[in-house]
Amino acid sequence: MNPSEQPHILLVEDDPGDAGLVRIHLRRAGVHDGAPDRLIWARSLAEALARAQHFKPDVVLLDLSLPDSTGLPTLETLRAALLTTPIIVLTSHDDADFALQALCAGAQDYLVKGSFDHDALGRAIRYSLARGQLESRLRLLDVALNAAANGIVITDPEACIEWANPAFTQLTGYALDEALGHKPQELVKSGWTPATLYQDQALWQTIRAGQVWHGELINRRKDGSFYDEELTITPVTDNQGAIQHFVAIKQDITERKRIQEALCEAEQRWYRALDGSGLGVWDWNAATNQVFFFPQWKAMLGYDERDIGNGLEEWETRVHPDDLADCKQNMQHHFSGGTPSYRNEHRMRCKDGSYKWILDRGMVFEWTKDHQPLRVVGTYTDISERKQAEERLRLLAGVFANTHESIVIINVEGVILDVNPAFCAMTGYPRQNLLGKSIQYAGWMTCYAPAEVSDQGAGLKPSLRKPEFYAALWEAMARDGYWKGEVWNRRKNGEFYPALLTLSAVRDDQGLMQQYIGIAADITLLKQHERELDRMAHYDALTGLPNRLLLADRMQQAIAQAKRNGKRLAVGYLDLDGFKPVNDQYGHDAGDALLIEIARRLEKAVREMDTVARLGGDEFVVLLLELAQVQECEVILNRILKSLRQPIRLGPETVTVGVSIGVCLYPGSGSDDPDGLLRYADRLCTGPSRPARIAIASGIPRFQRVRHERSAFRSGCRHLPAQCRRSAAVYCGQPE
Repeated sequence: MNPSEQPHILLVEDDPGDAGLVRIHLRRAGVHDGAPDRLIWARSLAEALARAQHFKPDVVLLDLSLPDSTGLPTLETLRAALLTTPIIVLTSHDDADFALQALCAGAQDYLVKGSFDHDALGRAIRYSLARGQLESRLRLLDVALNAAANGIVITDPEACIEWANPAFTQLTGYALDEALGHKPQELVKSGWTPATLYQDQALWQTIRAGQVWHGELINRRKDGSFYDEELTITPVTDNQGAIQHFVAIKQDITERKRIQEALCEAEQRWYRALDGSGLGVWDWNAATNQVFFFPQWKAMLGYDERDIGNGLEEWETRVHPDDLADCKQNMQHHFSGGTPSYRNEHRMRCKDGSYKWILDRGMVFEWTKDHQPLRVVGTYTDISERKQAEERLRLLAGVFANTHESIVIINVEGVILDVNPAFCAMTGYPRQNLLGKSIQYAGWMTCYAPAEVSDQGAGLKPSLRKPEFYAALWEAMARDGYWKGEVWNRRKNGEFYPALLTLSAVRDDQGLMQQYIGIAADITLLKQHERELDRMAHYDALTGLPNRLLLADRMQQAIAQAKRNGKRLAVGYLDLDGFKPVNDQYGHDAGDALLIEIARRLEKAVREMDTVARLGGDEFVVLLLELAQVQECEVILNRILKSLRQPIRLGPETVTVGVSIGVCLYPGSGSDDPDGLLRYADRLCTGPSRPARIAIASGIPRFQRVRHERSAFRSGCRHLPAQCRRSAAVYCGQPE
């Protein structure tokens, strides 16, 4: 019955009132909508039996108190007539014992009149129909299991037999009552099967893990004869995954084994002849399209003997789709007499999904009367390695020709054997002019930067000269087999350029050096980019002066140099007075222009060895080196003040600014680190003694150098540490 359809119901009830009530319950439960062809009412057992022959109900609602029959005999009679139809008993007896007897007599359910509603009745009908379908399926499976040609055994989790089909008896010679409660291995164990198979090895590890085990055994029947068995054991688990049973399927493969052994014995001569050849042989009956593939043929593709059958489709489905048409065309050309034999190179799919290149050769050995091919025999040769080598050569040739890096191949004497187009483009030499020439001819590995290329390669000159460079290069080649580094090359037009070079050695099977392969990339743009990044990291973006990071590095080097040569250095901290009003009155562009001009004047005022840095805003630092006397510092500072006293043009406006300079000397300041020297100089420049000053006018101010005597100096720098007062001077420039 289709679950979406309403069931055919046979109601057996002699009381019209009870019958009407049942009909109402059926409609309310949605089991029946009142259609007369799906609900038949019988008032007696005889009428019910007569109606059942034509009506064929899906379920029977049976009252056990009928005019012509009462009690359990009524149920038994109807059950005998309707063997598989679910029967629900409707009775006035609310008796548990009687209900149990009714269920044992064949009823699917038991309902007491007056005690059930439409939900209970609908549920009982649906459950009875479901149980009826399950019982029908179980009966079908039972018939199938008992009729199966293979022996089937069901055991408990401890492998004790609970059920076996007749084929098991025929296979082993043991009747079912003899087998129940025993383990199969106790009955059929031959001693020829390894003992480890029955212990905690492959078999039990597999099935205890909930997996199917499949294998072959040698077993013994009850009469003592041996037979080969193919066995499959499947675990059966409950909803929680716990193993409840094992189902074993046994097949007698003795005859199959005998035939296989006979074939193997007959073919041994063929195998021995072919084993040494490395060929896979196929024998095709073109009339039946049956092909015998020799084991070597199957093994060549990674298959076992049983993995491939004898149909032509076994070959066709494994040929690469792109190659199949060409194979058939070559074969047909041979069949038509166009070639003395068939020959084709194509790809075959292996067991692991990969493809192998095969050289397939064959010819017709037998023809039909109408000159059609009857028997065709051929061989397979694995040519994958040859194809891979050819592919590698094509790939390498493509890479060699199309890569953007320049490649050169030279022999051990340094003579050029070949170059790629990128090499010619990079060096400017045509290929025909390079072959047979020394690598130095092409301008490679010049390894030094002449003075005339200093502008092109500013900051890029290699540190190694030719002798040291070549010594380090060949030492690395001998030790590692390759060398990688930066070199200078020269183009045909004489231009020098930096390159990243990798030089690798190529050895033969005996380890002797044969060639060298050089791969180079022009890194001029990379070097320029590195210099730009270095400039951004170490120089002020507005003025181009060194920033705080680069200043600290140069101060560290200057301190170390002062310790070595015994001379002094001076750190001057400059703070502009009147810079903020310029920004406020004329805008930030004018302020930037002012700072750029200040930076330019400071650089012109100091010596080449000195450093001018901008820390930020209107704060500058001058680092004066190799001062034999303090007076040298005063001369430079006077020059700075003189330069800064000049008016500055900002478009149509002319402005002047004041400047304060705090100077700290080393040694003598009490600090030997850059940060400490900068702090001391900053305090001197911005201490309480610093007068307020601002000069933004069109007139030309006159800067005055104020030199403090000891008393005035002490009063003006009272906030500084004593060691700083002893080695510092304050220079203030302001309009009079």
